[in-house]
Amino acid sequence: METIGQLMVHSPVLQRLVQRSKSLQLINHKAQNLLPQPLSQHCYVADLRDVDNTVVIHVDTSIWATQLRFFVPNFIGLWQQDSFLQRLPIDRVETKVRPFLPKTITLSASDYPKMSMQTAEILRKTAHTLNQPQLKASLLKLANHGVATK
Repeated sequence: METIGQLMVHSPVLQRLVQRSKSLQLINHKAQNLLPQPLSQHCYVADLRDVDNTVVIHVDTSIWATQLRFFVPNFIGLWQQDSFLQRLPIDRVETKVRPFLPKTITLSASDYPKMSMQTAEILRKTAHTLNQPQLKASLLKLANHGVATK
Protein backbone atom coordinates (compact mmCIF):
# COMPACT_ATOMS: atom_id res chain seq x y z
CA MET A 1 0.00 0.00 0.00
CA GLU A 2 1.36 3.42 -0.97
CA THR A 3 1.73 6.26 1.50
CA ILE A 4 0.11 9.63 0.84
CA GLY A 5 3.52 11.04 -0.07
CA GLN A 6 4.06 8.31 -2.65
CA LEU A 7 0.59 8.88 -4.11
CA MET A 8 1.34 12.58 -4.43
CA VAL A 9 4.55 11.92 -6.36
CA HIS A 10 2.86 9.54 -8.79
CA SER A 11 -0.40 11.43 -9.29
CA PRO A 12 -0.38 14.66 -11.28
CA VAL A 13 -4.10 15.03 -10.55
CA LEU A 14 -3.49 15.04 -6.79
CA GLN A 15 -0.55 17.43 -7.22
CA ARG A 16 -2.78 19.88 -9.13
CA LEU A 17 -5.51 19.54 -6.51
CA VAL A 18 -3.11 20.31 -3.66
CA GLN A 19 -1.65 23.25 -5.58
CA ARG A 20 -5.14 24.60 -6.27
CA SER A 21 -6.03 24.26 -2.60
CA LYS A 22 -2.89 26.13 -1.53
CA SER A 23 -3.59 28.88 -4.05
CA LEU A 24 -7.15 29.29 -2.82
CA GLN A 25 -5.93 29.45 0.78
CA LEU A 26 -3.55 32.29 -0.11
CA ILE A 27 -6.23 34.11 -2.13
CA ASN A 28 -8.70 33.65 0.73
CA HIS A 29 -6.21 35.09 3.22
CA LYS A 30 -5.61 38.14 1.02
CA ALA A 31 -9.32 38.61 0.30
CA GLN A 32 -10.20 38.34 4.01
CA ASN A 33 -7.98 41.37 4.63
CA LEU A 34 -10.04 43.39 2.12
CA LEU A 35 -13.31 42.75 3.95
CA PRO A 36 -14.37 44.80 6.97
CA GLN A 37 -14.87 43.23 10.38
CA PRO A 38 -17.06 41.40 11.26
CA LEU A 39 -17.97 40.52 7.63
CA SER A 40 -14.64 38.81 7.03
CA GLN A 41 -15.36 36.32 9.82
CA HIS A 42 -18.40 35.05 7.93
CA CYS A 43 -16.89 34.71 4.43
CA TYR A 44 -14.27 32.67 2.62
CA VAL A 45 -13.14 32.40 -0.99
CA ALA A 46 -14.37 29.07 -2.33
CA ASP A 47 -13.35 29.41 -5.98
CA LEU A 48 -11.79 31.72 -8.51
CA ARG A 49 -13.06 31.08 -12.03
CA ASP A 50 -10.74 32.29 -14.77
CA VAL A 51 -13.35 31.58 -17.45
CA ASP A 52 -15.60 34.47 -16.40
CA ASN A 53 -13.32 36.35 -13.96
CA THR A 54 -15.56 35.52 -11.02
CA VAL A 55 -14.60 35.02 -7.41
CA VAL A 56 -17.01 32.75 -5.53
CA ILE A 57 -17.36 33.59 -1.86
CA HIS A 58 -19.18 31.35 0.58
CA VAL A 59 -20.98 33.07 3.43
CA ASP A 60 -22.40 31.35 6.50
CA THR A 61 -25.84 33.04 6.56
CA SER A 62 -28.09 34.98 4.20
CA ILE A 63 -27.74 38.09 6.36
CA TRP A 64 -23.98 38.18 5.75
CA ALA A 65 -24.52 37.38 2.06
CA THR A 66 -26.62 40.56 1.82
CA GLN A 67 -23.92 42.55 3.62
CA LEU A 68 -21.32 41.18 1.22
CA ARG A 69 -23.43 42.08 -1.83
CA PHE A 70 -23.57 45.69 -0.64
CA PHE A 71 -19.78 45.67 -0.23
CA VAL A 72 -18.99 44.06 -3.64
CA PRO A 73 -18.17 47.32 -5.53
CA ASN A 74 -15.67 48.32 -2.80
CA PHE A 75 -14.32 44.76 -2.68
CA ILE A 76 -13.63 44.66 -6.42
CA GLY A 77 -11.90 48.06 -6.20
CA LEU A 78 -9.74 46.94 -3.28
CA TRP A 79 -8.96 43.67 -5.08
CA GLN A 80 -7.75 45.57 -8.15
CA GLN A 81 -5.50 47.78 -5.97
CA ASP A 82 -3.86 44.89 -4.08
CA SER A 83 -0.40 44.13 -5.50
CA PHE A 84 -0.91 40.35 -5.29
CA LEU A 85 -4.60 40.06 -6.19
CA GLN A 86 -4.52 42.47 -9.15
CA ARG A 87 -2.75 39.71 -11.14
CA LEU A 88 -5.99 37.73 -10.82
CA PRO A 89 -8.56 39.90 -12.60
CA ILE A 90 -12.16 39.72 -11.36
CA ASP A 91 -15.28 41.32 -12.78
CA ARG A 92 -17.86 39.63 -10.58
CA VAL A 93 -18.35 38.31 -7.06
CA GLU A 94 -20.75 35.42 -6.68
CA THR A 95 -22.03 34.74 -3.18
CA LYS A 96 -23.33 31.42 -1.96
CA VAL A 97 -24.77 30.69 1.46
CA ARG A 98 -23.03 27.66 2.93
CA PRO A 99 -23.33 27.30 6.70
CA PHE A 100 -19.92 26.69 8.21
CA LEU A 101 -19.40 23.54 10.20
CA PRO A 102 -18.44 24.14 13.81
CA LYS A 103 -14.73 23.60 14.40
CA THR A 104 -15.26 21.72 17.64
CA ILE A 105 -18.25 20.55 19.55
CA THR A 106 -17.91 20.36 23.31
CA LEU A 107 -20.43 18.23 25.12
CA SER A 108 -20.97 18.31 28.83
CA ALA A 109 -22.04 15.24 30.78
CA SER A 110 -25.64 16.49 30.73
CA ASP A 111 -25.65 16.47 26.89
CA TYR A 112 -25.20 12.71 26.64
CA PRO A 113 -28.28 10.49 26.50
CA LYS A 114 -29.11 8.68 29.71
CA MET A 115 -29.65 4.95 29.96
CA SER A 116 -32.63 3.89 32.03
CA MET A 117 -32.33 1.26 34.76
CA GLN A 118 -34.67 -0.94 32.71
CA THR A 119 -32.29 -0.87 29.73
CA ALA A 120 -29.32 -1.50 32.04
CA GLU A 121 -31.09 -4.56 33.48
CA ILE A 122 -31.80 -5.93 29.98
CA LEU A 123 -28.09 -5.55 29.14
CA ARG A 124 -27.11 -7.39 32.36
CA LYS A 125 -29.50 -10.27 31.66
CA THR A 126 -28.27 -10.51 28.08
CA ALA A 127 -24.62 -10.49 29.22
CA HIS A 128 -25.23 -13.41 31.61
CA THR A 129 -26.53 -15.57 28.73
CA LEU A 130 -23.35 -15.11 26.64
CA ASN A 131 -20.42 -17.50 26.30
CA GLN A 132 -17.99 -14.86 24.93
CA PRO A 133 -16.15 -13.37 27.94
CA GLN A 134 -15.12 -10.11 26.21
CA LEU A 135 -18.62 -9.31 24.96
CA LYS A 136 -20.09 -10.27 28.33
CA ALA A 137 -17.66 -7.95 30.15
CA SER A 138 -18.41 -5.11 27.72
CA LEU A 139 -22.17 -5.43 28.18
CA LEU A 140 -21.83 -5.51 31.98
CA LYS A 141 -19.62 -2.44 31.90
CA LEU A 142 -22.15 -0.66 29.68
CA ALA A 143 -25.01 -1.69 31.98
CA ASN A 144 -23.28 0.11 34.87
CA HIS A 145 -24.13 3.41 33.17
CA GLY A 146 -27.85 3.00 33.80
CA VAL A 147 -29.49 5.74 35.88
CA ALA A 148 -32.69 5.74 37.82
CA THR A 149 -35.46 7.66 36.08
CA LYS A 150 -37.41 10.20 38.07
